[in-house]
Amino acid sequence: MGIAASQARFLAITSRKASCEFQSMNIAQEKLSITRAQTQATQKYQNALNQTKLVWDMNGTTGTTSADGQTYDLTYDIMMTPSALNGYDPYFITNRQGAIVLNSRMATAAKNAGISQKGDTEPTWEGYQKFLEQLGVQGYIASSQVSSMTSDSMFYNPTGGIGGEPIDKTQASAMTLGTLIADLENKIATDSKFADKVTIDLNSLSVPAPDLYVDSSKVESGKFTIADILSGNVNIVTSENETTMEQQVQAIVNAMIASLKPLFADDAANSQAFEYATNELNKMLPGTLLVGTHTSANDVNQEANNYNGVVTSINQMNPTKQLYGLSLSNVMSSFLTYYAQSLGGYSTPYVVNKKVEDSVFVTQDPDYFYILKNENAVTEKDLLVADFYSSMYNNLCKSGWTTSSGDIDDKDYLAHALKNGQLFVSSMHDDYTYYQDPYTLNGHVI
Repeated sequence: MGIAASQARFLAITSRKASCEFQSMNIAQEKLSITRAQTQATQKYQNALNQTKLVWDMNGTTGTTSADGQTYDLTYDIMMTPSALNGYDPYFITNRQGAIVLNSRMATAAKNAGISQKGDTEPTWEGYQKFLEQLGVQGYIASSQVSSMTSDSMFYNPTGGIGGEPIDKTQASAMTLGTLIADLENKIATDSKFADKVTIDLNSLSVPAPDLYVDSSKVESGKFTIADILSGNVNIVTSENETTMEQQVQAIVNAMIASLKPLFADDAANSQAFEYATNELNKMLPGTLLVGTHTSANDVNQEANNYNGVVTSINQMNPTKQLYGLSLSNVMSSFLTYYAQSLGGYSTPYVVNKKVEDSVFVTQDPDYFYILKNENAVTEKDLLVADFYSSMYNNLCKSGWTTSSGDIDDKDYLAHALKNGQLFVSSMHDDYTYYQDPYTLNGHVI
C-alpha cells in the first residue's frame, strides 16, 4: 500500500512538472509572438515616421500648419543663425545631456573663443567679443558687423537666454500681397523719398527707352512703381534691334530688383532667395518667342501678357519690321515665385513656365506671406543679431557644446535624429531660460 501511494504521488508530481513545462512553453511562445508583433509595430511606426517631413513654421502653430502660416524646409541654419524666420531667437539643437550640438564651423568658433565643452565657462563681455570674432572668421557674421557689435558692451546681453529678457524683436513683418500693395501705395503717396526708391524711370536708362504700357494704356512719362507692377499689367514694347532690346530688358529688370530688395528682410535666407531668383530669372529672359504677326504695338502689348519672357511679332505690312514685348508684371511674378521656391526649399507648389497659363505664380496665392522689413522698428539689425548671439554664447558657456556623429547640416540627417530622439530642441520659455523638449513642443517644428 505504501509503495502504491508513493508511486501515485510521483506520478502526480511528474504530471504537474509536465504541465508546468507545457505552460512555460506556451508563455515562451506567446512572448515570441508578442516580440514579433512589437517588431512589426515598431517597423510600421518607423516607416510611417520616415514618411513624415519636418518643416519650420515661422508663425509657431504648436503642431499643426496654421491657415496663415508659412513653412520652410527644416535646416540647422534656420534654427541656429539669426533671421526673420526664427524671429532672431536661437533654437538650439541639443543632445540627451543638454549640450548644444554645433556644426564644424560653429564648433571651431566656440573652441577658438575658449568656450569649454563641459559647460563650466563663465560668460563675460570679453569672451563674447572673442566668440563674435571667431564667428566672423567662420563666415557667419560680416567683418563690418563684427566690428560694430564688438565696439560697445551695449551689444552684449549678459543674462540673455539664461533668465534675462531679450530685446523687442520687431525688425521684420509678414504681409500678404494685397496688404503689401496697399502699404506700398500708401507710402508712395505720403513719402516722396520712399516713392523715388521704388520708382523705375525708363528715361534714366543708359539705353533707349521703350514704350511703356500700364494696364494696356501707354504712359508717356515712362515711369512706374513696384506697386504698379504688382497690382496690374505693366508691359514694355520696343522696336529696337534684338541686341538693344536685350540691353533694355536687362537694365529694366535690374532696376526692378534693386527697388524691390530693400523692402524685404535683410537676412541670410532672404539674401540667398534673392540671389537664386535673380539667377533663375536671367536664365529665363534671354531669347525671344515668335508669337505671330501684328498690325500695331498694342497687339504685341496684349500678347506679352500671356508669356513669361520677351515676345516678338512681325508687322504684316512690313515683314522686316519687328516689335518686341515684355510683361514686367509677369517678370515680377516669376521673380517672386523663384524667391518663394528658394525659401520653401525648392519644393513649393509654385511653378514658372514660358506660358502664363502653364505657370502657378506665388502672386496668385492670396495667403502667401512675404517677409518684409519693418521700417518702424526701433531696433537696429546689429542689435537683433547681437541679442541672438548673446543667448547662444551664454548657453554655450552654461550648457556646454558638442559635435554630431553625423552631418548636422544635412536636413535629412537632422530630421531623422530629431524624430528618433537622438537630438532635441531647446527653446526659450516664459522665464527667458532655455529648456530641452522633444521637437514637437517648441511650436515651430512640425
